[in-house]
Amino acid sequence: MDSVIKVTTSDFHEKVNKEGKAALFFVADDDPVTGKSWCPDTVQAAETIKTSIPQLQAKGYQVFYCEVGDKDTWKNPENPARNSNWIPITGVPTLILAS
Repeated sequence: MDSVIKVTTSDFHEKVNKEGKAALFFVADDDPVTGKSWCPDTVQAAETIKTSIPQLQAKGYQVFYCEVGDKDTWKNPENPARNSNWIPITGVPTLILAS
């Protein structure tokens, strides 16, 4: 994921170039004990996400990647990704294509 831009739940709405094509991946953080995401859906989607990044880039999308936090952080209703005025995120993993 060399050319993927990592953003945070607090700054993704500012860093994404809204003038061009953007692909935003929102995923759950890895559990420090297991090294795998705490979210089974994120674990299941990991390979699909990896293989879709070059395909999206080939189609002219700038790719952004955002980890939404550990389980407690994500479940908090005050999580900035959940409260975004631009694109509120309601679940992970989520892919948003903007153009």
